[in-house]
Amino acid sequence: LSYDADYANQGAVYPSQYGNNKLTWEKNHTIDIGTDFGFLNDRITGSFAYFYKKTFDLLQSVPITRTSGHSSIVQNIGTVVNKGIEASLDVAIIRKGKLNWNISGNIATVNNEVVALAKDAAGKDIEITTGQRKTAVGHPIYAWYTRKYAGVDPATGEPMWYLNSKDGETTKNYYDPALTLDFQGGSALPTFSGGLSTHVDFAGLFLDASFFYAGGHKVFEDWSFYTHHTGLYTLLYYNGVEELMGRWQKPGDVTDVPKVIANTTGFNASRPSTRFLYDGDYIRLKDLMIGYSLPASIERKIGFNDISIYMRGTNIWTWVKDDRLKYDPEVRADGYTRLTTPPVKSMVFGLNLKF
Repeated sequence: LSYDADYANQGAVYPSQYGNNKLTWEKNHTIDIGTDFGFLNDRITGSFAYFYKKTFDLLQSVPITRTSGHSSIVQNIGTVVNKGIEASLDVAIIRKGKLNWNISGNIATVNNEVVALAKDAAGKDIEITTGQRKTAVGHPIYAWYTRKYAGVDPATGEPMWYLNSKDGETTKNYYDPALTLDFQGGSALPTFSGGLSTHVDFAGLFLDASFFYAGGHKVFEDWSFYTHHTGLYTLLYYNGVEELMGRWQKPGDVTDVPKVIANTTGFNASRPSTRFLYDGDYIRLKDLMIGYSLPASIERKIGFNDISIYMRGTNIWTWVKDDRLKYDPEVRADGYTRLTTPPVKSMVFGLNLKF
């Protein structure tokens, strides 16, 4: 319920949302099939699983007549399907004397598809749009819909966009009525992710390393209007990206970065488009430790149970598939870079003493 005094300055309590006495919990059907395995006296172990989950009666706001006093009603309508695999493998590669080497890894995949949404009075799907993302039937949740960037006109240095992403026809008018916001072949959600780790020890020396990876998705640089603008916004007030050094400067220049202008009115080069939509695939070395433990015989002689020295690094290396992506690839679920501070890289040297 809500309360205000907007009618003849008189107070009143009224329903803030149109009720629906047929509303129910969202439902799902799930299939999980998996197995664990081991070979060679469990020197090779692992697991494999397949999952299928259909979630239906999803809650969605549906437009209703304004004569009701409300603009929409929540109903059980949407349907989404998720399916994929989860697998892990652990291998003891070497177990011989003082040398041991083990590798383990895991991967999870997910194929996400919207199957049904609410429909309007004309029978068309009511698609859910948030920024450059749209939830539409036949595509994943958080699918990217935006203008397709066509580069820079070599003769004038002006930015261009494809009218419909199909026939190659371009326009220099960002707001051209014929310019469509098309599905750009990905969503903000990774289609696969996992980890890989290894441990090696030999005669007191040891090494541990852990990697994380994710991919199959796209990320969007939502601060591009401030960091990539070839005008006053960036050049006078903000810290522009290095890419601006490769801007168009004279007729015949071939580049994706438009010319610099003094008057920013109507210049939309840094507006949302595929120019700022990147492949999100990456691999990160999350943790690395190298060290040495003294032999037990020496430790006992000096009154210790364990003495070891080590060096540990965190987030010390990252590989990114799309070299245009300069921000940290490990973004939130919404897929926007958000101009956030990347994970801190650190190097720590330590000494462990156990009595």
